[in-house]
Amino acid sequence: FFKWRSSVNLFLTALLSTSLMISAQAHADGVTIDQLKAQADAEYAQRDYTPAGVAHAQAALSQYQGLLTKTTDAVQLAQIDLGVAKSYYFMGDNSTDKATQKQLFAQGMATSDLVLKNYGINDTTTATLNDALAQSLNAANSANKAKMDLLAEALYQKAASLGQWGQTDIVGALTRWPELRNIMDFITKLNYASTDSTGKVTMVSYKSLHGYASYRIVGRGYFVIP
Repeated sequence: FFKWRSSVNLFLTALLSTSLMISAQAHADGVTIDQLKAQADAEYAQRDYTPAGVAHAQAALSQYQGLLTKTTDAVQLAQIDLGVAKSYYFMGDNSTDKATQKQLFAQGMATSDLVLKNYGINDTTTATLNDALAQSLNAANSANKAKMDLLAEALYQKAASLGQWGQTDIVGALTRWPELRNIMDFITKLNYASTDSTGKVTMVSYKSLHGYASYRIVGRGYFVIP
């Protein structure tokens, strides 16, 4: 499978300025933050590796960024930050310039970190992401699937960007390979409570997140880094 990659023209300053004006006017007209985020999500969903598809991704990124100053709600901010993170990932994946790729993937990681800080996670090394923390997070939040979903997704986005960042920096990849493995392993230790029609509660693991991505990403890493 080959996908045509267009070069990235980072005219994000102009796009962001336009997005801020549009979102401010929409907010003034009574459109909710959730509705504005849905518009950005719809824009992002139209991304592909054609010039038009890349333009959709750029527009989505600008729209997400424009929403960050429009709410103080922690859940909304986390959802918007994840939109920013995945947009950075796509833009980096589309670029053919390694310096640009490295910068965009680094921005994706930093944005994912903003979400993780809401859960008391200030770094993603083995020292922090351990069994005790997983048990604590599960005990405190497993009944709130939406909250656990955001945590698992933030970890996934951080790891995905880290993995791609590593392809632009071989020395950095070797240094941070244990961190990537640890993030993916930590995701498999998280769970949420699911209640069936009889009222029985079952704990469901995030192992299957994005088609068992925890295992796929680590597997690819082992293929590149013995």
